[in-house]
Amino acid sequence: MKIISGKFKGKILPFDKNLPSKPTKNIAKEALFNYLSQEFRWEDVVMLDCFAGTGNVGLEALSRGAQWVYFVDNSKKCQVFVQKILKEWKIYNANFILTDCFTFVNQNQMVFDIIFLDPPYQKIPLHLLIPKLRNFLKSNGKLVLEHLYTDSFQNFDGYLEKKVYGLSAFSVFK
Repeated sequence: MKIISGKFKGKILPFDKNLPSKPTKNIAKEALFNYLSQEFRWEDVVMLDCFAGTGNVGLEALSRGAQWVYFVDNSKKCQVFVQKILKEWKIYNANFILTDCFTFVNQNQMVFDIIFLDPPYQKIPLHLLIPKLRNFLKSNGKLVLEHLYTDSFQNFDGYLEKKVYGLSAFSVFK
């Protein structure tokens, strides 16, 4: 895992096989950020990285100049991992919230330009979570869900499109 562009371009995120996460592959992440860069000015972006894991996606957004990133994950190991990187790289415009995404959604009062969601495949009732998260999008905001390429979410409210990269896909919602 490495940062693709921006202030931290080329920095390597050490892979820790003990973390309970499946990081977004670099090729898929690059395609995702090429898409998002056409939609947003990074210096204006407030992002939520739900099921943050290694923080790979949120760290890429920060490298590109995101105003603020909130990392949400219920793993203490992931929290320690991400906070160590934030400290080492001297990143101060980010928070790690140690909780599960459902609890966060039920307590949240913030709005976001981008909500990125990379849940454990087949383990999360997305039909309940996605509608709740969409309530926290700014008027021009996008929710991006990473999932298996075989899954379909086109019947969900706010669905815009699906982009496939190998075995992974991103479905985009407004």
